[in-house]
Amino acid sequence: MASVAAAIVPARAGGTARSRALPAALIALALALVGLFGRLMTYQLRHDEQMYLPIATMLAHGRLYDDYGFNNLPNLPLLMQAVLRVTGAEQVLLAGRLTIFAGWLVAVAAMLLLVRRLTRSWPLGALAALLLLTHPLLLGPAGMLVTNNFLPLAFVLMATYLLIDGADRDTPAPLLVAASGLCLGIAAGFKANYVFALPPFAFAALLAPARLSPATRRRGVTLPFVAGGIVGALPPLAYLLSDPSGFVTHVLGYHSGPHVAYWSANADLDGAKVLDLPGKLVLAAKVWLISPAGLVAAALALAAVASWRLRDYGAARMRWPHRLIVALLLGGVLVSFVPSPAFPQYYAPPVPFAIVLAVSLVARLQGRARAAALLLLLSALLLSAPRLALGWPDAVRSARWTGTITHDQGQRLAALLRVERRAGTVATLAPLYAVEGGLTVPAALATGPLVYRVGDYVPLRQRRHYAHWVSPTTIDALLAASPPAAVLVGFEGKLDDPLASFARSRNYRAVVLPWLRDRYGSGTLYLAPTASISS
Repeated sequence: MASVAAAIVPARAGGTARSRALPAALIALALALVGLFGRLMTYQLRHDEQMYLPIATMLAHGRLYDDYGFNNLPNLPLLMQAVLRVTGAEQVLLAGRLTIFAGWLVAVAAMLLLVRRLTRSWPLGALAALLLLTHPLLLGPAGMLVTNNFLPLAFVLMATYLLIDGADRDTPAPLLVAASGLCLGIAAGFKANYVFALPPFAFAALLAPARLSPATRRRGVTLPFVAGGIVGALPPLAYLLSDPSGFVTHVLGYHSGPHVAYWSANADLDGAKVLDLPGKLVLAAKVWLISPAGLVAAALALAAVASWRLRDYGAARMRWPHRLIVALLLGGVLVSFVPSPAFPQYYAPPVPFAIVLAVSLVARLQGRARAAALLLLLSALLLSAPRLALGWPDAVRSARWTGTITHDQGQRLAALLRVERRAGTVATLAPLYAVEGGLTVPAALATGPLVYRVGDYVPLRQRRHYAHWVSPTTIDALLAASPPAAVLVGFEGKLDDPLASFARSRNYRAVVLPWLRDRYGSGTLYLAPTASISS
């Protein structure tokens, strides 16, 4: 971590140390990215990936919301559909994990460039990028899974850099500003929570930089930003305009109604779930203030207090880029408490902005305050870096990658059905295994367990927006109307029971699959009697 040590050198020091720091910083970043790649590729499969990825493979045959009951904004399944089409990839999960890694590359580049822009220091930019790469929260499900948690963060971070770089100059760069709006629109189309970033960006695009004339600011900043934002937001806008009531029901109604009702009634499942504000505060303290993440928060607090005391850096003299970052940090903190129940990955939005602010404030310090703050940041980095080092060997062992393993399991499942001469759909709450084998899943189960499990909590007036509404109490009738060739269970506990009961009641033959295993359980395949298979 020579780059961090070099960052401690005051700006007035000779250029030799700083010139040596940049190659060291690049080497450190390269090693961290290799470790991150290995960790990402071998991170265990989770529930959410059973929703986002199967749907991406089915969009050519059905509607995202009406047919499949998707419950989030559309950008991730649309992105994955595009990736699979363009690349022709057959390994669906592997393609998804590679897409998330590409998102990490965007985030790291944005962090490096943004902090370099604010501090005029490549070593400090590299330090910020390394702190992002090693943040404990992002090394968990928030940054390791093919979900809508990390990608919007990467795009908001890039939008921040592009707006500051494009607008904070004597003559604005409209293309950079438009690209910022585009990135922000794309980010908002991944996850509704990222609406928190819209007000800070809107105020910045309207009012900053103050030294520009209103006409220059309007032509060079405001209008390009708005144009880029509209283009970036076209996918969710198209769905909203085509069916406003259905879109709102699936995206907002699901999370504010059935989702909360399900977890309130089943709080003992999969560990205790946090639904109240005191519990959310405790969880926030765990992910933000305990472990190495707490050292970043401590460095931010120390740097903020020390900076406030500088005569040339009071509140009245804070420049607009820092005000934008502070607003994004505070907005990210507040929006983290909105979803219920709370999961650690929901607390990711403020993380990169806390890092940006901490490092950029440290750059303004001198003497003991600078050394102390940098020591805290360095300690956070050194404590978390070993987790990435563990990923180095796995980065080149493709046979151990979760995407490779899952695809092989899906292929074995398909081969078994061919041997048994079973052709038709596979009813399962783990549809990714079937998709990896090129098999067909009923549209009602395309989202895995995440819509099915709340089906009984969907109000009657909202069910008209589901072409294939299903729940644990109605799955038997749905399958009876169109008997599947096989039923795959074993990964969703009690939620699997209605599927297994249907199979047993129709004399399906059970086949234990010890090779089809993940963190949730191992598979059992029920094969239909030949005469019962629906074409």
